[in-house]
Amino acid sequence: MTTPTGTITLQDVENEFGGTGSISLSEYYRGGLVTQNNTGVPTSGALSMNNLRGTTASIAAITYTLEQVFTGVNGTYSASIQAGDLLVMTMSRAASFGDNLANTTYRPAGFTQTALADYTGNTGYLEWAGYAIASASTAGSTFLGPLYQSCRIVLHVYRPDKVIASVTVRDINTQSTTGDPAAQVKNGSSYSNPHVILGFLGHNNSATKGFSWAGSTYDRYTVSGSGYANNRTITQGFDYGDGVDVTVDAGNLGWGMLHSCIFELT
Repeated sequence: MTTPTGTITLQDVENEFGGTGSISLSEYYRGGLVTQNNTGVPTSGALSMNNLRGTTASIAAITYTLEQVFTGVNGTYSASIQAGDLLVMTMSRAASFGDNLANTTYRPAGFTQTALADYTGNTGYLEWAGYAIASASTAGSTFLGPLYQSCRIVLHVYRPDKVIASVTVRDINTQSTTGDPAAQVKNGSSYSNPHVILGFLGHNNSATKGFSWAGSTYDRYTVSGSGYANNRTITQGFDYGDGVDVTVDAGNLGWGMLHSCIFELT
């Protein structure tokens, strides 16, 4: 919903942005009840009803709610997932059985791909990452994973406080881990909209190899897998104003992928 662009009342503003007790114009500075996407609303000083015409409540906060790790060929989504949740998934698997890595049937339905890497052809190694917005039917449903057990899938679930209007993938960086790839820096502090930062390392070597993530207390860190199906995933969710710059780094790990990106939510 959006406030009227013509005649507008304080009740219209409260209906959009909320409030308690008697309505006061001073409640509706940007950064308070009015969310940061409304750049025409001042954060202090003179404030008028003109500033509040045509404004829309948007996402103000993101809550990390769940991590699921799947090691079989299929997976069942947690019953706690709600419609509108942001789902961030990574997948790491060997493909040494001659299966066709160009086949997309292993990808869960509804996910948008942010990274896909095949390092040694159709009998090699595959890394994948993507995101989706959960629907009402997601919770408790089953998705089909890769054909073989040698895979690790990690799902992170984020819950915004408003309906997501759009997800824009920013600052994508995907590198082979062969030859000591350069560190990837995510400039999270440059985004005013709430965002989630994804760092993903999949490789065909020991899970004890180095992987560092310099960030904040919002870190979520998962290490999963062994042998040819290691998968390390770190994600971060931020409210407005909490963005930090993050460095994702890894050493020379043989065939694999170091991937990072920012999911900007509006």
